[in-house]
Amino acid sequence: MMKLAQTRLSKSTLIINSGGLERNYSYLTYLVPKLKRTLCWLHHPFDRKKIAYAKRLGADLVSCGIFQYFSNSYIGGEHSQIYNYFYADAVEARSKEISLEFDSQLISSKSNVMHIGYWGALTPSKGFHLVAKHWKQICNICAEHNLTCLLHVIGSDFYDGVKYSYKEIPTSPEYSESILKSFGSDNLPSNVNFYGTLKNPYALARHFDICFVNPSGVGEAASQTVLELFALGVPVITSTLFGMSDYRVFLNTFGIKHHKEIPGKVLRFIEMDDVNSYKKFLRSTSKLFSAYKENSTIRWLLLTEDANLNKANFNPSIKCSDHWFIVTTDVRQRVLVIRAAMLVPLKGVFRKLRALIH
Repeated sequence: MMKLAQTRLSKSTLIINSGGLERNYSYLTYLVPKLKRTLCWLHHPFDRKKIAYAKRLGADLVSCGIFQYFSNSYIGGEHSQIYNYFYADAVEARSKEISLEFDSQLISSKSNVMHIGYWGALTPSKGFHLVAKHWKQICNICAEHNLTCLLHVIGSDFYDGVKYSYKEIPTSPEYSESILKSFGSDNLPSNVNFYGTLKNPYALARHFDICFVNPSGVGEAASQTVLELFALGVPVITSTLFGMSDYRVFLNTFGIKHHKEIPGKVLRFIEMDDVNSYKKFLRSTSKLFSAYKENSTIRWLLLTEDANLNKANFNPSIKCSDHWFIVTTDVRQRVLVIRAAMLVPLKGVFRKLRALIH
């Protein structure tokens, strides 16, 4: 049994999500030498710390965005670049599912109500406090156009199994205070709703008139959230810096370089003559990026030398070799080429690997 386990491990490829790299480094130093190959899947540009850990393990690097690839190549040398697996039709289909995670009455269809979204982690680098800083001005702009505005916030700070909640804001007390300070109040405005991390965020996001995604852009890769909103026909106000620059040509209308541009972009949307045509443009853009999904699948299979490459039928239920393992904290489980049985929480993967070793 031990010999069989060692044989299986020696033929296995381990894909390490960069989020799991640092936290599990000591165990990985024991595991990696027993494997055929180890890949470190990076999720941020200029990821110096994670690249340093990967180099010590002897792991090969994989970046997901173009800007991210060039920035990490500058630090860690040439490596692989594979777009995240993105399927626009699946996003649209999930958005139509009935969800009990939010009160549907909050999503009014009245013509004088403007639903503004924010989608992203509630951490300083994702820039929600910048939206809060301009919220009063945004409300005034809406009022001048006889509109009532509501802000719907998808996301939280959920790290290492610790769930935060402070003053109705699902993030750390320190960042919650920073957010309230940005709102200019000791309490949350009545027109701001926090939903935390949703299992099906698309069911809520499809109702947004417009949505914010990381207005600072700092440390951001090519955010898949932008493409998911495009698939729903939702205009996105986001930074065109760092990894977001991958979408720059598609963000000319609502892309920003500085958070001071936020109120002006909201005004531009309100005064837009043909919103429906712009929504069609966004959906067609999501289809363009969705076309990469087959290429992404093939590149992952080639990179790991998977024996089932010729049997692949390129859909979310694709079955690959039993010798694939993934260490991931990605709640969306975006590497869909890995068989479903292996898409388990981080600790579950290590239990499976330990069982093989012992």
